[in-house]
Amino acid sequence: MSLNKFTSAISGGLARPNRYRVVLSGKGPALAGGFNDELGLMCESIEFPGQNLQSAADDLRNGPPREPVSAYNYASITASFICSTDMREKVWFEQWQSQILSQSSFEVGFYRDYVGDMTIHQLDRGLEIPRYSVQLIEVYPKNIAAQDLNYATNDAYQTISVELQFHRWIYANNQTSAAGMVDDFASMPTQQDSCLLYTSDAADE
Repeated sequence: MSLNKFTSAISGGLARPNRYRVVLSGKGPALAGGFNDELGLMCESIEFPGQNLQSAADDLRNGPPREPVSAYNYASITASFICSTDMREKVWFEQWQSQILSQSSFEVGFYRDYVGDMTIHQLDRGLEIPRYSVQLIEVYPKNIAAQDLNYATNDAYQTISVELQFHRWIYANNQTSAAGMVDDFASMPTQQDSCLLYTSDAADE
C-alpha cells in the first residue's frame, strides 16, 4: 500500500480510545438508585468485551485433529470509576451488590431481578455521535476491588475498579434496544411473583 492510499484511508479520522460513553439500564442498576450521566462521566476507563469461539479437538478420526466450534465464550470486563469525596460511586455498586446477596441474611436474589444491561459507545471526535456501540446483556458487578490508602499519594485521586460479569454482548446502534430481544427469563419467576405465589398458597391453607 502506498503512502497516498494510507493517507486517504485515514483521512476521515481514527477512533480514539478516550472518546466513549457508558450507560447502564434495567432492573439491576435500578436497585442501586438508577444510573445517571454524572456516574457515567466518572467512568475513567472501561473495555470493549472480547469474544472467543469455544472449540474441542475431534480425536475420532486419523490425521491432524480438527477443532469444531461449539459455542461462544465471554470473559468479564473491568471498569474504573473516579470517586467523589463522598465515595458515592463506590456506594452505588455496593448497593447493587447488597441487593444481589444480602450481607445480613446471606439470601440471594433472583437472577433476573438483579441483572441489567450496559451499552458502551465509541464516540466521534466531537463526543456526540456513536460510531460503534455494543450492548452487554445481563450485567452485574461481580467484584468490587480493594482500594489502597497511602500517605505517599498526596496528589492522586481515588478510583474504584469493578469487575462486570455478563451473559453475552451484541452489536448495538441508536436503533437497537433490549426491548426487541428474546427474553431468556420469560418462564422464570421474579421476586414479586414468588411472594405472590407464597401468599396464594398460604391463603389456600
